[in-house]
Amino acid sequence: MSSVSFKNPPAPANQTAANQPPVPANQSAASGNPSSQALVPSGASVPSMVTNTQLEGEFTARDMAIPYLSLGQKSGTMTDGHPEWIGKFVYDKSALLGDKIRVVVMSMKKSYEEVTEYGSDIIPQRFATAVEARESGVEFREVAQVDLLVEATNKDLADFATVTEGAVNLIPARWVVRSSSYGRVVGTLVRDLAGWLKGDLSSGFYEVTVQKQSGKGNTWFVPVMRTAGKVSPELRAEIKNRLGV
Repeated sequence: MSSVSFKNPPAPANQTAANQPPVPANQSAASGNPSSQALVPSGASVPSMVTNTQLEGEFTARDMAIPYLSLGQKSGTMTDGHPEWIGKFVYDKSALLGDKIRVVVMSMKKSYEEVTEYGSDIIPQRFATAVEARESGVEFREVAQVDLLVEATNKDLADFATVTEGAVNLIPARWVVRSSSYGRVVGTLVRDLAGWLKGDLSSGFYEVTVQKQSGKGNTWFVPVMRTAGKVSPELRAEIKNRLGV
């Protein structure tokens, strides 16, 4: 039986909405705009954090800031100084994860955003429903915020693991998918939720790889999700106890 333990969560990423460039409609970057919303979805029962004499007040898992998971693109500002990140997953805009990761999905939130010209200073409008988006009169697209736990194969990142199962270290991440990445990720998860996941997003592992696509003289990278086994009952229980999902 695997033992499960917890370590301190990673430090918050210093990000603001203003320094996140809009992603063009034909680009499938998986980076997103920052949010103070924690890993735990609204309405979930949230357990208190481990007692720490340096914290005062009612701190819970919702207070944990989450670094973003991104997929490097040729035209993205994130890869301007790091060409080796193109076509690779990057954690918190600082740690290279490679072109294959293993994850457990915690939650998924769908919304809509205005399509803006890439490279402009315009911050896209965001809408909770399609009705709101249509009423705005702007061109818009679907977007999903996917909160997950990523296996930390990077030795340095392992020290920031929130959940550890045996030799596997899991770190929290927020992955925002849009454009062609949206259908590949959201479509897979919604389908599997009614299938092998049996109604529980966090009951299984996924292996996520990268696939290169091209069209209209441009190339970009999209994620490909494959099932990678069930989460053990012990790990699933600890995720529930720790994060309330």
